[in-house]
Formats: sequence, C-alpha cells, structure tokens
Amino acid sequence: MTINMTTFHGSPGSIRDFLPLDEHMKDYLITEDLENSEVWVGYSWGCLKLLNSLQNSNVKKVVLISPFLPMEPVRGLKKFIISLPWIGKFLLKLKREKILGDFIKQSFCGKDGKNEYQNYIKSIVTVDKLFSSIEEKDEFFLTEKMIEECKGSLSGITPLVIWGKSDRTAKLNEELKKLSQIFEDVIVKEIEKGGHALMWSHPQKIANLIKKYQKGDLKCQK
Repeated sequence: MTINMTTFHGSPGSIRDFLPLDEHMKDYLITEDLENSEVWVGYSWGCLKLLNSLQNSNVKKVVLISPFLPMEPVRGLKKFIISLPWIGKFLLKLKREKILGDFIKQSFCGKDGKNEYQNYIKSIVTVDKLFSSIEEKDEFFLTEKMIEECKGSLSGITPLVIWGKSDRTAKLNEELKKLSQIFEDVIVKEIEKGGHALMWSHPQKIANLIKKYQKGDLKCQK
C-alpha cells in the first residue's frame, strides 16, 4: 500500500528538496497534494507554510525537518533589494555565485551527498527565484495571531522535529520555543554531524525516522 506524503519545500527550493528520500521510502508517494495524505513533511521555511495549511486539514502526523520560523519581515539589504526590483535583481545577478556558495556552506554539513546538493541548488536557484524567496519571506512570517489560530486548531497533534546538531541556519531552542506555543508536546530527534540540508546529507536516517513516526513507534521523552 502506498502512503501519500505531502511535502512543503524550503525557500528557495522545490519539491526536489525531498528527492534524496525517494529511494529509501519506496512505499511512500512524495507529493504536494494536500488531499488524501497520511503524513505532512515540512523543510526549513516550508514548515511555516505547513503550519498555516494544517489548520484546515485532518492530518495528525506532522514532521518538521530543520524548521525555520521567522517572526518578522526581512531587513537591511534584503529589504532594499525587493524595494527596488530592477536594481535588486541586478545586485543578485552580480552576487549570485557568492550567495550560492555561502548558502551551500551554511546549509550543508559533511561530505556524503555534498556534490549532489551543490548541483541541485545551482540548478534551481536563479536570480528570479532568489528575489521571489526574499519577497515571500518578507510577506509571510510567523505572527502571534497565527500562533493563536494554530494553537486552537492543532490540538492532538504531536509533531516530529528532526534537527541537525551542526545546523547554522537557525537555533533549535529558539524554534522549539515557538513550536511549544502551538503544540502541547513535540518529539525531537537530533542528527549527529547534521547541518540544515539533512535530506541530502542523511537521507536514510531521515527516511527511517519518518517511517517510525508514521507507524507510531516514536514517543515524547518526558
């Protein structure tokens, strides 16, 4: 039996964020379809999109991989870039290689899968997608109102949070503090020598954790 797994990718990103999991999850269909799904999986900023969509869903199994839940719009240079699109895109074009290099360096930890991840990021992250990523992060972020709305509608869900111990994109304690305002309990599994892009560096471990959680084999540690 095939299990539908709805995914919410990072920004910048695509459904291919989850591609490395495919060979380790043969019984799962990785999709972006919100209907008829048994488990929802968010990655990075996509976890924010997941939480927002979850309020209108009956899904009870939720996995948050390297959750990144900003609570304010973008600032500084990023704000300048989207305030003057023509100049902003010109700057992004000039700095694209450096931006991608810094992005990969910050996101990836380890050696296994690094070349594949580099090729993937360079193939999908265009100037337009970098610009769109800044725009959507400026327009959509976690608010107190959203926390209250989620808290009122997501009772009974105990999400699985998977975190790399070497993640430099965000801090686990800060993200868990936000999630604790929404969920009564959270299952946390940390990956040794894991960075932000866990699905590319540790696909089998991530796949195994998702399958165990979906089957009910993972519990909160009180």
